[in-house]
Amino acid sequence: MNSRGSMFKSPNGDVFINGLDTGDSLKHVIIDMTSCSFVDNDTVKTFSSLYSDLRKLEIAMYLAACTKEVRKCFQAGSFPPADGDSPEGVSPEVFFISVQAAVAYAGCDDVIERGHETTQM
Repeated sequence: MNSRGSMFKSPNGDVFINGLDTGDSLKHVIIDMTSCSFVDNDTVKTFSSLYSDLRKLEIAMYLAACTKEVRKCFQAGSFPPADGDSPEGVSPEVFFISVQAAVAYAGCDDVIERGHETTQM
């Protein structure tokens, strides 16, 4: 493991995030879905699990640039899960038209200005 990173406790075990300074606080995860043209039921379940785990860590997850078809598949699989903290179990905002829109919504414009690297998986 690289010494420059942060360890987070999760219900599913410890998570190490390489490249995140120990003093930094991870608040948002933005996943660029531009290259994704299809999702199946297992994908929806995996994203739902990831979404729930991140939420327990008080980290928001956003999906950017989903096609209409991909978004329909996610919504048919009840993703995102309804927010139990909000009135009437309203689902939180998760889908964004672009990465830039998700970054702006998250209030992370300073990340772009500082020229931070992004991690692609």
